[in-house]
Amino acid sequence: MSHTKPAPRAALTLATILLGGLAGTSMVLAQAAPMSDADIQSLTTAAKAEGTFTIYSGQSEETLQQYVDAFEKATGIHGQFVRATGNTATQRISAEEAGGGVQADVIGTSEDVWFDDNAKIFAPLSKSGLPSLANWPASSYNDTHIQQTLGTIGLQYNTSNVDAASLPKQWTELTDPKWKGRLLLTDPQGSANYTGWVVAMAKAHGNQYLQDIAKLDLTFVSSGATAAQQVAAGAKDINAPTLATFSTGLKGQGAPIDFFAPSNPTLANSFNYGLVANSPHPNAGKLFMNWLLSDEGIDIACHASQVSSPRFPQGDHGCEAMPSDIQLVPYGITADQTGPLFDALGVK
Repeated sequence: MSHTKPAPRAALTLATILLGGLAGTSMVLAQAAPMSDADIQSLTTAAKAEGTFTIYSGQSEETLQQYVDAFEKATGIHGQFVRATGNTATQRISAEEAGGGVQADVIGTSEDVWFDDNAKIFAPLSKSGLPSLANWPASSYNDTHIQQTLGTIGLQYNTSNVDAASLPKQWTELTDPKWKGRLLLTDPQGSANYTGWVVAMAKAHGNQYLQDIAKLDLTFVSSGATAAQQVAAGAKDINAPTLATFSTGLKGQGAPIDFFAPSNPTLANSFNYGLVANSPHPNAGKLFMNWLLSDEGIDIACHASQVSSPRFPQGDHGCEAMPSDIQLVPYGITADQTGPLFDALGVK
């Protein structure tokens, strides 16, 4: 999805993430009184009457299935999800909105600027409607969305074919000729995360870095999930850039795959959720969103995906502690900005 913003946001350090991570957006929310027990019970009753809800999200199928299973166990309300990532997700949602209304109740995607660009789709987040929000730092949310997790961007590799000691400890080491013919590169056109990685690498190391990567006889792959299957099967030895969430489930099943995050720079994406206004199941959606932000919801997110969370920045409930030098990949990149970088990388 293209944006008309003149420049990407500056990289965000840990301090920025914690004290004002949603830079450029309004963080002033009405501090309404928390919901009473009676209000919560009324919401729960109405949600159970609706009986179901729908999530559109780019998180892994394993994570989303754990969400709906745990929520159904807690409430008796059945959930369903549509896993869609990057441009595919945002284009679908925009088309539904133009056609009469978004069919999801809750939306999760990594491209945080997209929420603000489409604010009319979302119900304002507030502590009166979501009691769990009271436990989150104010810098982690605005009217349209909340930063649920922060996932370090790295590489996934076949543990049978690659010795962990030989992995690139810094991103610059990925250009080593020893990786020629062994690298799957996640297509940066498919997701704002991977576009942001390309921009961040060029900013840190120049366009020559991208040209050196292109010399490795790359094979492009459409998504981190598809790449994980290929790496686990031994088709290629390494995939980058990617997130741990795509290899965690396969690793748990005994597949020879693992995740590693190089530094220089240490990059992360934010994964965000918003509550759809005028959704098909508004009460069930709101009740699920409140559960998603509860300690139980974050516990599942962190255990399933090896991520950090603004809820537990020092690490708790299975979350990773945030590295002190972490930077968010830039979002809202225009085609004019990416064109020369994609050319250097050999993206078709």
